[in-house]
Amino acid sequence: MAKTRVQKEKIIESLSQVIKSAKVILLSSFYKISVGQIVKLRKALRDSDAKYIVIKKKFLPIIFKKADVKSKPERIAGSLALIIGQKDEIGPAKILADFIETSEGVNFLGGILGDRYLNQIEVEFLAKLPSQTELVAKLVYLLVYPIRGLALTLSGQNRNLVYILNNLKIKRESV
Repeated sequence: MAKTRVQKEKIIESLSQVIKSAKVILLSSFYKISVGQIVKLRKALRDSDAKYIVIKKKFLPIIFKKADVKSKPERIAGSLALIIGQKDEIGPAKILADFIETSEGVNFLGGILGDRYLNQIEVEFLAKLPSQTELVAKLVYLLVYPIRGLALTLSGQNRNLVYILNNLKIKRESV
C-alpha cells in the first residue's frame, strides 16, 4: 500500500531528527542481497545499538536539508540504507565493513560523523580504526607495563637470593 504525503513527511521529519542526534550515520547501497542476510546485519547492528533503515533515494536530499547536512553522495546504485549509530562512532562501520567482506552487493556510499560528511574512502578508513574498548585496553596495557616490569625485576632478585640461600644450605648439609 502506498504511503500518503503526510506519512512520508513524518518519515522524513523523524529521520532528520535521528540524523541530528546520532553519533554516526552511514550510507550504504545494496542490491541482489537476500532478506536473510539483511536480517543478520540488522541483528549485528542492533547488538551495537545501531539501526538499519531502508529509505527511498529521493528522500535523502530532503532529509539532509532538514538535518543541515551540506553534502550528499553523487550517485547511488541499487537501494539505499542508512545505518544509524547512537552510541559508538566506529562500531557500526566495523560491522558493515565485515558484512561487506562476506557478501556481495553491499557498498559504502559515505556517512556523517558529527557535522561532517564523509566520503566512501573516509568511511572505509573509519571502519579500520580500533574500537573504543580496544583503545582503552591498549592504554591500560601501556600504563601497567612499566609497573609489571618493575615487579618482575624485583621478584627476580628475590628469587635469585632464594636460589643462592638454597645452594648454600645444600652445600652446608653435604659438608
